[in-house]
Amino acid sequence: MSVNPYPMVVPQNEVSFGRKIGVRILGDLFLTVDYSQCFKKPMKIYLAWCGSHRLYFLDYMHGRGRLNCPECLAKRLEMYKIKSIRLASAKPLHV
Repeated sequence: MSVNPYPMVVPQNEVSFGRKIGVRILGDLFLTVDYSQCFKKPMKIYLAWCGSHRLYFLDYMHGRGRLNCPECLAKRLEMYKIKSIRLASAKPLHV
């Protein structure tokens, strides 16, 4: 299996005006099906908008219909790393 490229940022100038309107109204927009070796079966790829980071991105549905913004995902992973480092360095409680 090859490396999964998603989520992937899409430059704003590469998104058509119609798709920009569709994503803003609907929240996410089905684009294509990825048949690459990254997945065990064909995977639907969606275009989405992150209002926090003001960027368009491509991703597939995770869990119950969640799309991950690459910037939000990186921030969340960094936060988990910091929490795990704090927990690992914490002194154990002895009762």
